[in-house]
Amino acid sequence: MRLGMESDFTKGIKSHGTLWNKVKKELQKMGFALSTVQIINKWTALKKKYKKVTDNNNKTGSERMDFKYLDEFDEVFHKRAATVPKLLVDSLLPPLATQKWKLTYLL
Repeated sequence: MRLGMESDFTKGIKSHGTLWNKVKKELQKMGFALSTVQIINKWTALKKKYKKVTDNNNKTGSERMDFKYLDEFDEVFHKRAATVPKLLVDSLLPPLATQKWKLTYLL
């Protein structure tokens, strides 16, 4: 439900409070009696779990982790910088090259 509203949350057309209340009303229709704070906390926990699983699964040598909503979250968040960095820096540069880069950067 909340994933389907991601564009509303990111565009900033409506306040987040209004959008969370809409989620709350939809959940109430389904028979769930939750406060807005409980819903936001659950959403935050799900996003953290998604990030943890994707980070782990992108590492070599790590045992693969599973996440019940991985496909749904991937559909929405896969291209975001928080989950897929735009730039990766190799820290295994030779020491001399690193020193030259630092000098050039500082000058």
